[in-house]
This record gives sequence, C-alpha cells and structure tokens, in this order.
Amino acid sequence: RDKIVLFNILDTIEEMQSYCEKENCRNLKSFTENTMLKRAIAMCMISISEVIINFSDEFKSENSGIDTKQFRTIRNIAAHNYGAINFSKLWDALNIDIPILQKHLEKILINQEMIIREATSIDIEAIALIISRNFDEVMANIHSKLVLDKFKAHNTHDSLLSQLRWKKVYVAVHSGEIIATGAFANFGTLETPKYSVSNLYVKPELHNKGIGRILFFKLLEEARSTQATTLHVPSSKIAIGFYSKLGFVIDIEQPDLIDEITWMAMNLNTHSLDN
Repeated sequence: RDKIVLFNILDTIEEMQSYCEKENCRNLKSFTENTMLKRAIAMCMISISEVIINFSDEFKSENSGIDTKQFRTIRNIAAHNYGAINFSKLWDALNIDIPILQKHLEKILINQEMIIREATSIDIEAIALIISRNFDEVMANIHSKLVLDKFKAHNTHDSLLSQLRWKKVYVAVHSGEIIATGAFANFGTLETPKYSVSNLYVKPELHNKGIGRILFFKLLEEARSTQATTLHVPSSKIAIGFYSKLGFVIDIEQPDLIDEITWMAMNLNTHSLDN
C-alpha cells in the first residue's frame, strides 16, 4: 500500500510541474494571472493532502521527515471556496514544500525500492530494449524517422556493449528487473574533456515517477568526482523540459541540430546536489 501511495504522490507532483512548464509559469505574478493553472494546482494539492494520510503507521514512523499535518494545512488553503484561496501561500507550497516532499520520497524510493549499480555485459539486452522502446513509443511522436533510424544505429546491442569500455554505464534495478539506464561519458578528449550525460532512459510505463531524476543524480555524483566544472547533455526534443528542471540551460552553439539534438549544459560550480 505504501508504495502505491508513494508513486501516486510523485505522479501528482510531476503533473503539477508539467502544468507549470507548459504554461511557462516562473513567478507568483504569472501564477496568479493564470486561472486554469491555479485551479489545476489547487486540485493537485488537495489530492496530495488526501493521499498522503494513507501511509501506514509503520511507514510514518520510519520516515518522520514527512509531515502529514503540514499537508492538511495546505489542503485547507487549497480547499477554500475558489475566491477565498490564498494563492500566494499556494505558490509558496508549490515551490517550497512540494520540492522538499518530492526529494524525500525519491530518497525513500531509491533506499527501499531501487538499486543503482554499474552495468555489465549481461545487462546489455535489457538496456537495449529500454532504449529501443523509448525510441519507438515516445520519441517517434516528435522526432523524424530518419533521425530515429540514426539513433537506433548508434545504439545496437554491439554498440552498447562497446560503450561499456569508455562510458560509465549505470542501471536502475527494481525487484530484480532493470527499469532504467544512464551513462556518464567524455565526448571530448583527455586534454579538453566534454563530460556528458548519455543515454538516460526509463521504461516508458514508468516515466514521470522520479526514476530518471534519481538516476541523474548518480551521474551527477560521477561528474563531480572528476572535478569537472561543466556537465553537458545532448538532449532529445522531449527531454529538454526534464533537463531544464534539473538545472541545465540550452547552449548558444548547436552543432547537431540536423540530428534534432539540443545540447545543454550545467555549471557544476553553482549547482547544488540539493537542487
């Protein structure tokens, strides 16, 4: 039951973040001026406050950092008659309380439900399947067939196997099953490295559950261990929003636009692991 509640809350948080991203909502002013967005966020807040009380007593005692009483207060703010809602407090909850809750639940997920480890040759078949499914079930909706065919050619079983020799490849494992993969790579040279996130993919049915974010932070730790000052990522069209929320910004120079790739970068000197 606790796992269902946890995923339900993470799904709702991702839903709120998606709403704000689509509406380009960056501050209190843009939030209060968007009637539909305010209504959607208020309903999501109410949903979280009603679901969060369903954690078992054992779960609550083991994870005392989750303050269910606080979310009852947030529910009271969001559940007022629409004209009486304090949207300033709702905005604060969205940008302060919700991210704290999200990080807390994601840490619980990785500690209790998921293992992240380095990939081996035995994992290649599962890794290839996850990547292929993302190409066919997700990216095919917005990328051209020509570009997808090129992506697929670079991610065959043999190609992925060879990448184990020069990339630090990780897999996320849940109940003995590989559910996500991601790699840390140097796309530059030893003299002028270009440390990058590579091939970060989650099984399509498990998107928007915080798994990609958790795996990314493992890659971020790897980047920091090299003393790198900048972390890059060649993003697909569909992942730009995901990486933006993590702190990446789009590069001015874009050498791979013909392949529908958007290069983004993160300044590791200013980015905190708590972001």
